[in-house]
Amino acid sequence: ATDGHQLFRATEPLPSGWAAAPVILPISSVTTLAKMLGGEGSADVTMRVSDTRIEVEAGTWALVSKLIDGTFPETDGVIPQSEPKGTLVIADAAGLASRIKAAASVIDDKSRGVKLIADGSALRIVSVTTDAGSVEADVPDDVARWEGQGPAEGIGFQARYLLNLLGRCEGEARMRVTETVAPARVDCPAGLAVLMPFRI
Repeated sequence: ATDGHQLFRATEPLPSGWAAAPVILPISSVTTLAKMLGGEGSADVTMRVSDTRIEVEAGTWALVSKLIDGTFPETDGVIPQSEPKGTLVIADAAGLASRIKAAASVIDDKSRGVKLIADGSALRIVSVTTDAGSVEADVPDDVARWEGQGPAEGIGFQARYLLNLLGRCEGEARMRVTETVAPARVDCPAGLAVLMPFRI
């Protein structure tokens, strides 16, 4: 899934006998489907796909949605493949998210950015506004740490997209940074994500 600012890709094996049929769903249908599946525990899921719609049944509910007619944007070309200069190892996504929220507390508009700065292997989070000044937060290395050559000048991201990503990470995540103006790749057990940088 992508909105042009962030991309997330998860891969699951297909059930036996299921033929791959690429389809595009409206975001509203995906959101509803995720909520419904989250409340059904281990119930079996039945899915039927035609040329124009999808039907999903699980437990006591069913969802019918139209499909979007078109071709999904090519995403392989925007996923960084080169060896990173620095990698931010995120051991505690929830702990890092709480520190980003604290650093972003001076920002009224949460679409504004925060900067991740490397001080050796240590991570520092900085947010700046013209009215309220700046907020800095040093992050313990058991929450997140840099490996390799992290960006001493910092790399900026929109706070809401960074928090959105961290909310989907379970287990250790690794953010690979090549350039401060290039997309960052994040690998975690839930899947692969790409975040576009934000100039601060």
